[in-house]
Amino acid sequence: MEISVLDKREPCDCENSANEVVLSVQNLGCAILGKQLFSKLTFAASRGEVIFIKAPSGSGKTLLLKHLGALQTTGFHSGEVLLGGQTIQELGVANWRTRVSYIWQQRIEFPGTPAETFQELVSLKFQKQRQQLHLRPEDFLSAVGLEPDALEKEWRVLSGGQSQRVALILSLALKPDVLLLDEPTSGLDPDTTVLVETVLQNFPAVKIWVTHSPEQVDRVGGREIHLTEPIEL
Repeated sequence: MEISVLDKREPCDCENSANEVVLSVQNLGCAILGKQLFSKLTFAASRGEVIFIKAPSGSGKTLLLKHLGALQTTGFHSGEVLLGGQTIQELGVANWRTRVSYIWQQRIEFPGTPAETFQELVSLKFQKQRQQLHLRPEDFLSAVGLEPDALEKEWRVLSGGQSQRVALILSLALKPDVLLLDEPTSGLDPDTTVLVETVLQNFPAVKIWVTHSPEQVDRVGGREIHLTEPIEL
């Protein structure tokens, strides 16, 4: 595993982002199905920062994102993850998932409309405690190329690309501290991809971003973490 820093980082418009460490990963190790995916993975991310995860297929990129989001523990045998200096155990899983948002690559299959989904999300215990931080999802619609009525349509009638963007703006409106992005523009055309990249660049959360596009890394800028091929145990 190696960590490298890009030279072409675009400045983020996020106020007070410098040196404010939000997410810290310390000596994290993962082995699964007889293979060591990575070990001693260590990095820290400041507010507003973008960190790209680059690796061959099967090297644990999605597993890593899910672990950072308190969605996956199987296979992780060492190290710890800190959010604002606290572990998952100290914050509690529900509180952690409120502050760290995982953006799925797959199509969303929720019942009802996105507007209804958002109301359900903000009614959760730890979201209620963050109510003053929440934004309006409708304020992001035009920025990501969606029609004004996109939140009122049934999830089932949205196209894959529409569903992907709607899920993203619902997460943005909850204003998490960390966004875990598993190829968030994979189903989008080039113009819409750039719109979404711009919104994410300027959003004040830490972005841990999996992508297979070197061009995207160049456009957005940030650090890169390179995971090597898994090692047979």
